Amino acid sequence: MKKEAPRKEYFPALDSLRLFAMLAILAYHYAPHLVSGGFIGVDLFLVISGFLLARSLMKWEFKDFGIKYLAYTIKRVLRLGVPLVIVFLAVVSIINLFYSDLLYNIRGALISSVCFVNNWWQINLGFSYFEQYVHPSAFTHLWYVSVLMQLGLLWPLLIVGLRRMKKSPQFIAVVQIVFAVVSAVLMAVLYAGNGDPSRVYYGTDTRLYAFALGGALGTVWHPGKVARERGAGFSHLAGGIGIVGMVILGVLSVKLQDQALLTYRGGMFLSAVVSTVVVAALTVPNSYVQRLLSFNWLVFLGKCTFSTYLWYYPVLTMGGMTPFLSANKWIQWIILLALSIATYLFIEKAFVSKLTHGKLPDMRRFRNFLASMTTNWVHFVAVVLLVALCVSSGFGFARATSGENETVAEMQAQIEANERLLAKQKALQERNAQAEIKDVDYLSRSVMLFCRDLKVTFVGDSILLGAAAPLTEVFPLATIDGKVGRQLSQSGEVIQGLIDNGGMNDIVVLVLGSNGPFTEEQLDALMKQIGDRQVYLINTKVPREWQDGVNEMLKNYADKSKKDNFHMIDWKSFIDQHPELLYEDGTHPTPEGSEQFAKLIADRLYEDLASKERKEQDRLADEAAAEQATQAEAQDQGANAETAEPAKG
Repeated sequence: MKKEAPRKEYFPALDSLRLFAMLAILAYHYAPHLVSGGFIGVDLFLVISGFLLARSLMKWEFKDFGIKYLAYTIKRVLRLGVPLVIVFLAVVSIINLFYSDLLYNIRGALISSVCFVNNWWQINLGFSYFEQYVHPSAFTHLWYVSVLMQLGLLWPLLIVGLRRMKKSPQFIAVVQIVFAVVSAVLMAVLYAGNGDPSRVYYGTDTRLYAFALGGALGTVWHPGKVARERGAGFSHLAGGIGIVGMVILGVLSVKLQDQALLTYRGGMFLSAVVSTVVVAALTVPNSYVQRLLSFNWLVFLGKCTFSTYLWYYPVLTMGGMTPFLSANKWIQWIILLALSIATYLFIEKAFVSKLTHGKLPDMRRFRNFLASMTTNWVHFVAVVLLVALCVSSGFGFARATSGENETVAEMQAQIEANERLLAKQKALQERNAQAEIKDVDYLSRSVMLFCRDLKVTFVGDSILLGAAAPLTEVFPLATIDGKVGRQLSQSGEVIQGLIDNGGMNDIVVLVLGSNGPFTEEQLDALMKQIGDRQVYLINTKVPREWQDGVNEMLKNYADKSKKDNFHMIDWKSFIDQHPELLYEDGTHPTPEGSEQFAKLIADRLYEDLASKERKEQDRLADEAAAEQATQAEAQDQGANAETAEPAKG
């Protein structure tokens, strides 16, 4: 009688750990001002996946490896691809009915996702993970599924190949650690810290460090054996280490910033190392912590996390575009929970898991499923719903536009040109200070002359970057520090750097709030850091749920501030009356809008800071200039009339 194969190892605590990783990701998106580093939940996912796969691969037999690898590939594609496609079709159906603005590039998103190259597709098109205003997507998050699949197909070749070369588990682990270090170094090298980090955030090469560390652990770590050899005391020690590690991950989730240089030069790698330690600790059996994390409801919700991941970004995106859902986020969470559980129970568990059960994908189960439609009403309803999704989403695909967005390209070119301009800022300041005074068409001469000698520090996000050219024209002595995706909650380090380097002038203009909310405490801390300088904070115009909350907080803060150095400039009210001055994202000003942005600031500073005597002198000078212009025009008209008279005879 053939010996039965040993049952597959199962660590219920890892499912609970997946739940905490998913919660960190959700917190990052729903409360980035509080959990700015919640994106490290993805690294925890990758560590767990690498660990479990490596443990499985160390048990693979070499016989018929080609057939086994083919079967493994098909089953992995089905496990990831079937839920992905069904959720994709469902979301496209909803988008087609209610959110047609989200139809842009969905054909490319689907093809790249089912081919599991979505991350490289987004990199190739220059899509940003951190700032999505023009044609936002409900499928940006699918980059992770592609990375997971790519690594899942590469790792069997690596580990089984090394095993065939008769390399020891320790050697195989070291090779994976080397891969991890190289990946982390590559991430650090490719991100210079002064641009959008989406390339290194999406790249398989720059994200495999977490998967590789998990794989290295899975290659050599035998928690059950170690626990038996060292006893209960070791198990509880391991549980304690796991708790400490989870606390460290919690701190990193709060402290790391998604565009900070430190994050990509060691911060994310550190989170992966800590995640690896946590996985090792929580797989040791018989600890109190391990038992706690094995509670049925935690494990169940952890098993739903792949479905949760597929749904969360569409719910977040569409919810943010729906006033009622935007104002009631708890309803979004209920919807997300319901969709996650339903997708797990009826697609992942009831269908995919049965389809992929056994050594080879059992297509007979699928045929039997279809054959039972006439006798099983559940199967009938499921097939009808699937056909309805295909038809409904088909209309969405037919309506969708694709390709590179010209508006996005124009806006990005404007920002990139201004970034290059700011890189030469010191030389520009010296040149402008010595240059002949030239009129600025969109400013009165009095305001222009006043602002020419004004030293102002601007700190902001892509809105500031987009308006950098007219701002340097109006304020030639200004210091401008802008960065795509910057949030107010992330600006303390920037402010301190400017103070330390002497770049903080007595007048400060903050262009923050477009990329996420912040607390009053964070605003107050920033104001204390700036000190007694005159601070002008521009309110925001952004089609996101936090717009009104941010603007209301700024207004209330300005109203109740006991100091007279805090001022708010109402950009939103102005631009609401001139929507043609914004790109179609409804946020970033066009070149003409940027000029009006600079004018609004200049007029306000002149009104607040110019002395009464200066204003009166400027008024008289403007009137004299206007009178001279009128006289000159009259003289020109008279001269034209005299020269034209003989021609009539």
